[in-house]
Amino acid sequence: DANSYVDVDELRVCLIRQGHSPDGALLAQSFSAMDANKDGKISFSEFVAYTSRQEELLRRMFDEIDTSRTGKVTAAELRAALHRMSIRVDDRRLRRMVQQMAHGAGSGD
Repeated sequence: DANSYVDVDELRVCLIRQGHSPDGALLAQSFSAMDANKDGKISFSEFVAYTSRQEELLRRMFDEIDTSRTGKVTAAELRAALHRMSIRVDDRRLRRMVQQMAHGAGSGD
């Protein structure tokens, strides 16, 4: 609504509109992480701070995977990263993962 804050129900509706199926516990956890002052609503500044932290986390994760430091994640780098996490994927699944990353972010091999 026009009150310049987002409550948990508005966040749920937004996520659903974006094609997500928010789990109750995960939604509560995410909302709590965004609601820095714990007043039961997310202000724009709280939202920006949260997304900035998430962006930094994603950047560190990407940099850890991009061992060649090219700014792109190759299938080999992704396979090695998954292997370090004891996650095994077959070639077909790995290709789909790389294609999804390339389609969504404009990078990847």
